[in-house]
Amino acid sequence: MNFEHCRNFEDSCLVIGNKFVDDMKNQEFSGLSDLFADKILFRALVPASIITSNKPDKIAATFRKWFSGEGYTNFKVEKANAEMMADCLHIYYKIYLTYKGKHYNCLLYTSDAAD
Repeated sequence: MNFEHCRNFEDSCLVIGNKFVDDMKNQEFSGLSDLFADKILFRALVPASIITSNKPDKIAATFRKWFSGEGYTNFKVEKANAEMMADCLHIYYKIYLTYKGKHYNCLLYTSDAAD
């Protein structure tokens, strides 16, 4: 990541958010844990439960489990964006994928509060 042109906190957040979006588009999940703050709180509502974690490695492993590996085909990021909303980084993505022959639309709207 290049923070050379960052003038403030918001610019730095956008560099990290855009890296996350690019990694999702390219299915590059190996470095995701490096993008998360040590004090992250991750929550995801999935059909069977609510997933909560504050461990960057576990969160990255969750994304790998959800979007890569055996049985996944037709992975396509339809829309994705990172933007600042007040002092929070907001990331959005919409992914189409096929898992074991079934088609899925995956949506994420997230805000990560700043310290």
